[in-house]
Amino acid sequence: MDELYAGAPLLNVLCAFLGAAVFFSPHLWLLSLSRHEAPREGGLGLFTFKTAMAAFFAVALVSFFNGLWEEVGVLWPEFAVLCALAGGAFVYHCAGKRPARAFLKNTGGFLVLTVFKVLGFAVVTVLFVAGLMLCFAALNAVLPAPVFQPVREATFLSGALWIGVLYRLHVRAGERHEGAFHHRLWPLVVGLLVLMFPMLLQNLVTSEKFQESLNRPPSLQKV
Repeated sequence: MDELYAGAPLLNVLCAFLGAAVFFSPHLWLLSLSRHEAPREGGLGLFTFKTAMAAFFAVALVSFFNGLWEEVGVLWPEFAVLCALAGGAFVYHCAGKRPARAFLKNTGGFLVLTVFKVLGFAVVTVLFVAGLMLCFAALNAVLPAPVFQPVREATFLSGALWIGVLYRLHVRAGERHEGAFHHRLWPLVVGLLVLMFPMLLQNLVTSEKFQESLNRPPSLQKV
């Protein structure tokens, strides 16, 4: 190919933040349980969904205001997403027999806290991975022949770290939750799949088979 496919920046940002929110949702859930902050209703599945929607809302809101600031792009998709998410959150809030006047306080507080917590976990992960990559690169420079693949080793150790932290939170929460530890791992898998979606899409679009299917000559027809 003469030109490499590059995914839309908004899609990359959305997948990165949404994947991080889903990946770290069990950590946030168990951390809230240990502090007696998380409601029991719905369990981890509902909490993960709410965390993902909070991340989705934050990305759409930032994209909307960025479009207003730059005065470029079409803003109605972001506005429609924001209205749909806000309307769904309001219906869910009222369905729980909570007063409507407390909607902004409860939902806004959950949104802000969730976004900052996810950002905090993400920043720590990036710094940790970057530090490990520098360490493995330095080791390769000292050794007679390069032994380590910095990206692979750093990614593996980072995943092991967060699984270990999740297990520690699982033990710390104690009897305030039900289910085995392996039942808390599915958001990590889903989050990684969301994070890797732009990369998988790029690999698909730039593959030879896909390009051949686009440039395939029309089939011959009988006259």
